[in-house]
Amino acid sequence: MALPRTFIEWDDRFSIKVEDIDYQHQELVNIMNRLYQAIVDRTAQSEGPKILDDLKIYTIAHFSVEESLMRIFGYEDYEVHKEQHRQLVEELQEVMLRVEAGEHHINSDLLIYLRKWLVNHIMHTDVKLGRFLIEQGIGKNKPWYKRIFS
Repeated sequence: MALPRTFIEWDDRFSIKVEDIDYQHQELVNIMNRLYQAIVDRTAQSEGPKILDDLKIYTIAHFSVEESLMRIFGYEDYEVHKEQHRQLVEELQEVMLRVEAGEHHINSDLLIYLRKWLVNHIMHTDVKLGRFLIEQGIGKNKPWYKRIFS
């Protein structure tokens, strides 16, 4: 039986109806799928650290966008949301250090954890943020910058 080509399939149920953030979530899924493919291809030990670094860098950039929008529009759950972001980045950094030291291998357990975290975060925390942003006039074909600068 052949393994699937992707670990996470983007699905409309992941959409928070805010185009910029949905696009960024899709890119996070793409990076996780690259890590999955490296595991399947048995190149995770050589390619995995770079992919994990890409994931960390993109995740930090994405979280910065979300957190900026939360601050700009006065999102009441900003601190809780930001703490979830901080915890994931810290955990990613710890895993990367352990991989670099040879104490941890890039494997399916890591992928399952990352998928569970991302899906849970999108489906619960980010969906709530999406509803808030839509109430602020941001959403599909309504970019945040037009709301601020118009």
